[in-house]
Amino acid sequence: MSSCFVVTLNCAKRAQDSENIRNYILQKMLTSQLPEIIVFCLQEIAPISSSMFNYLLPYVTPFIEAVPSEYTCIAENNVGGTGLIVFSKTVAHHEIDITKKNLAFGKGWSSLKGASLITLGFSDHEFLTFISTHFAAGEGQKYLKERNNNLRYLFTAFELASVPGPIILAGDLNYRTTNGELSTNELTTEIHNFANGEVFWEPKIQFPATYKYFPSSIDNNLNPKRTPSWCDRILLTDKDAILEVFNYDSVQRYTDSDHKPVYLHFRIQPNNDKLNHTLNPEILENTTVRVKGIKPTLLADFFIGSSLFVTTTKPGWLLVTLVLLFFVCKYFL
Repeated sequence: MSSCFVVTLNCAKRAQDSENIRNYILQKMLTSQLPEIIVFCLQEIAPISSSMFNYLLPYVTPFIEAVPSEYTCIAENNVGGTGLIVFSKTVAHHEIDITKKNLAFGKGWSSLKGASLITLGFSDHEFLTFISTHFAAGEGQKYLKERNNNLRYLFTAFELASVPGPIILAGDLNYRTTNGELSTNELTTEIHNFANGEVFWEPKIQFPATYKYFPSSIDNNLNPKRTPSWCDRILLTDKDAILEVFNYDSVQRYTDSDHKPVYLHFRIQPNNDKLNHTLNPEILENTTVRVKGIKPTLLADFFIGSSLFVTTTKPGWLLVTLVLLFFVCKYFL
């Protein structure tokens, strides 16, 4: 039996502040029920020019520094700017069998969007899986179909039907509302449509929209250019394994991003049960299959990252200037 505190946060490609993480997010942990496991599921961890080259250390360090000293970081994983960090208070890294998987489904097979998975295998043959993911953005039916496709592709590519133990899926799922009201949020319908509602479930939402805010706005001003939406969500499988939900809420006082963090504090019984559920073949026929293998993603990330590095960063501008000066000098001298 494990008490877990799972946080999902889209960092808006900005470095976060460890004190704000500690004082606003981790402060939400119940002192009477301190979790055995803390998981940060993060999206847009760093600027694209950094995440494409896996340069994330300065951006994940604030999360590691914010966690109390009695916790040990036992696992990290990422694909591009989407990743997760797992901490434990009671078990060490060598006492757990850790499995990692990654999936990229951004434009051009890039890791601009994707999913990162960590499965914890305990000594008593019980398992617990955490997934951080970032789905396609945008409002309207076209982008809704892309998000649905992301979810189905994630389910099939990660082979979640055969993964033992409960699964916690958290991230910027990007599902929108039509008018800013929770009753019109797209994900509620999709959870029901996805395998007839037999795979994922979500605790009751009782918090405001999590997107899109003006960063650093102490008044929590929403950006009028976007319809207020509950983009940041935490879904679970195996409802019987959840022994108690202490809290499912957003952190409205956190202002270091245009998203609000969402956290779920709960008590769970890891097990080795499998979903044993396959999607309707008609649904799978409409699911875009990405090119398998890491090479297409590496190539896409290299070209996207390089382009943004030389066009949007000061070191990139300096590099371009030096190259131009070299050729000018070589031509005229």
